[in-house]
Amino acid sequence: MGVNASNEPTSCYHSCNQTFESRHQCYKRCEELAHKDGYKIYGYPYSTNTRRVLAVLHEKGLSYDPITIDLKAGDQKKPRFLSLNRFGQVPVFLDGNFKLT
Repeated sequence: MGVNASNEPTSCYHSCNQTFESRHQCYKRCEELAHKDGYKIYGYPYSTNTRRVLAVLHEKGLSYDPITIDLKAGDQKKPRFLSLNRFGQVPVFLDGNFKLT
């Protein structure tokens, strides 16, 4: 989301308030534009916290790319994963440049 010269937010969702289409249609269009590549979830399939995130995505009908982090093999302590979450905890949710840990 950016900001224009008048410091108003310039996002697809902001434009929904300025169009005549229904909010539902506008929000759906915004999600399709913003997430056509899908979300990425780094987690362990048997982790309760990972399952919570996956359940929400499934309920919402959103596509995602599951990336398994094998906790038994110690994948969460490897530099590649620690660059995503320095504490080595799962899940990690990625949406483009936006990251939740």
